[in-house]
Amino acid sequence: MLNKQNLKGIFWASRPINLWITWITFSVAAYFSFIYSFQFIYSLNYWLQSIVIVIVTASGYIVNDLYDYKIDLINKPHKTYVNFYASSKKFWTAYFIMISMASLMSLFLPIKFLIINISSIIILFLYAYYFKRYAIVGNLIVSTLTSMVIICGGLLVHIKLPLMWMSIFAFQINLIREIIKDVEDIKGDLKNFLKTLPIIAGLKLTQIILFSLIIILILSIPLPFIFHYIFFQEYLWSYLFISSILVILPLFFVLRTLLNKGFFIEKYTQTSSYLKWIMIGGIVSCFFLK
Repeated sequence: MLNKQNLKGIFWASRPINLWITWITFSVAAYFSFIYSFQFIYSLNYWLQSIVIVIVTASGYIVNDLYDYKIDLINKPHKTYVNFYASSKKFWTAYFIMISMASLMSLFLPIKFLIINISSIIILFLYAYYFKRYAIVGNLIVSTLTSMVIICGGLLVHIKLPLMWMSIFAFQINLIREIIKDVEDIKGDLKNFLKTLPIIAGLKLTQIILFSLIIILILSIPLPFIFHYIFFQEYLWSYLFISSILVILPLFFVLRTLLNKGFFIEKYTQTSSYLKWIMIGGIVSCFFLK
C-alpha cells in the first residue's frame, strides 16, 4: 500500500512544474491545430491525449530516477526521492501503474496516437536504462520526444506551419538544456562511469558546443518572420517584438552567464532554470505567428 509519504515522493518525482509546462505546450499546439480556435476543449481526443502525455512524461521521470538513484545521491542528494519517500519497489509499482493507464487510455485514441504513446513509453524506458549514459544520443532522444508533444497537438486536426516552428524551437532549447544538465551532473556521472558529452569531450569543448547551439537558436528565432514575409508579403512585427523580449534577450543573458570564467555547478543550474522559462516565453511568442 502507498501511504501519504509515498504519494508525496511520487508526486514530486514526477516533476509537477515540468508536467504543467508539457500540458500547456500540448494545449497551445492544439489551439493552432484547430485553426486558432479554443474548440479543442470540446474534443475527447484532446483530453485523452493530454492526460496520456502527462502520465507518460511523469512515468519517464520516475523510471529515470529509479535508474539514476546512485548518481542522484551524489549530484543532488536534496532532490533524491527513491528510497527516501518510498522504496524503489513502490516507485516501480507506481511506474507500472502509470504506463498501464497510459497504454489502456491510448486504445481509445486514433492509431497514430496509440503508436506514438506506446513508442514513447518504450523509448523513455530505454533512455533511462541505457541511452542516457552515452554522449548526445540521450540528449537527442529527450529533445525529440519534447518536440513530439507539439506534433501530437498538431495531429489532432492539422499540423500548421507555426507548429513546425514551435517543434523546432522546442527541440533546440531542450537539446541545449539537456547538455547543460549533463554538465551539472558531471560529478556523479564520472563516478558511475557514464559517457556523457562533458565527460567525453571535456568541459571546455562542451562549453563551445553550448555557445554555438545558443547562437544557432538565436539566429533561428527571426526565421518565421523572414519566411512569412517572403511567402505572404506580410510582416509579423508582433512576433518579432515579443520573441525578442521573451527569448532572444534572455538567451544573450544565458550566453553571458556561460561565458563567466571558471566552472561553477551553480552557474549551470541557474542556466538550466532560465532555459525552462525561456521555453515558456517561446510558446507565448508563437501565439503571434500565422
